[in-house]
Amino acid sequence: MISNINYKKDAEKNDSSASLIKYVSVDVYNRIGFVHNKKDSNFSRMGEVTLTENLIYELHKFEDETKLKFFKIFESEDEKTNGADLILDFPIGDQYISIPIQAKKLTVYKNNKEDGSYKCFVHNNKNGLQSELLKEYSKNLGSNLPLYLLYNYTSNSPNLKKSNDAEELFGCSVMNINTFTNNQKTVKFSDLHTETAIPFYKLFDFFDRIRKKGNSGPDGPDGSDGPKTPMVENFEILKEFYKLFGISLEKKDLEEIKLNDIAQIFTKENKSYIINNGSKDETIFNPRYRIVLLSEPQSPKKDNNGYVNTGAPGKNLGDYEYTDLTKKDKEIDQIESKTEDAINYAF
Repeated sequence: MISNINYKKDAEKNDSSASLIKYVSVDVYNRIGFVHNKKDSNFSRMGEVTLTENLIYELHKFEDETKLKFFKIFESEDEKTNGADLILDFPIGDQYISIPIQAKKLTVYKNNKEDGSYKCFVHNNKNGLQSELLKEYSKNLGSNLPLYLLYNYTSNSPNLKKSNDAEELFGCSVMNINTFTNNQKTVKFSDLHTETAIPFYKLFDFFDRIRKKGNSGPDGPDGSDGPKTPMVENFEILKEFYKLFGISLEKKDLEEIKLNDIAQIFTKENKSYIINNGSKDETIFNPRYRIVLLSEPQSPKKDNNGYVNTGAPGKNLGDYEYTDLTKKDKEIDQIESKTEDAINYAF
């Protein structure tokens, strides 16, 4: 097992969501490797749903242990949703870019841990090609950026020798399926890394850096809700973000990209964004989870004696008074009560 505790410490010390995703990525790497190397052939297998559930668990566990909030996490009430599907929302200006993601787990070759394959990478069903359904969903969300989240374990992969990232940080990697032209049902790890797929944490590192530059806040100079940021002013941020996935964005492309008002997305009328028409078919994109990256991390206020308790009647000892939310994050905080029939904040 490779230790990941320092990433967790760094996440807390430096308000780094990227370090937390590094921590989770190494955890995934260790879990897949442990199961693969277990000699007992009857040892239970670990699939995409289990690993995604564990990812959600680790994010919540970090918040519970450190009292530091990077995310707002939602789970669909619909049991028919697919536990390996999720949506990520990242803050840009005073709105969010919404990205659909589907998980794929690597099956490591039994006698060659340097490589492995993803089965059913291009999967056809009665609704059409799985990848095409994900692409269409990404257009509906406005990002036109459909991603596969790849859960990996390799040992001494020659493809990663020149990477600046440790092999275990590829425990979670992502790829834009719009730029992938291989239509084979089985695709190898070496086919994707590092030409197509990048470590998952890089998405969060990008927005951490934007936040620390002060470019992601939605509020006016007096803390009030500022005017909507013109799309053209978000161009440089979007351009750099899409570049992570090999996309050269031009200003004319802004016509095909839509940023979302997070409060409006979660209304009853738009609940199909998280509940895909109640479909029973788990082979279509039917996300169970939605992870919203807060525009600013939220942490408990402190005095000389430690954390400040709310002191409110009926509150538990662990109910702390947190730092003020930005206007954008307040909207996210309020949407639970508006969407009880569409979204269940399950944790």
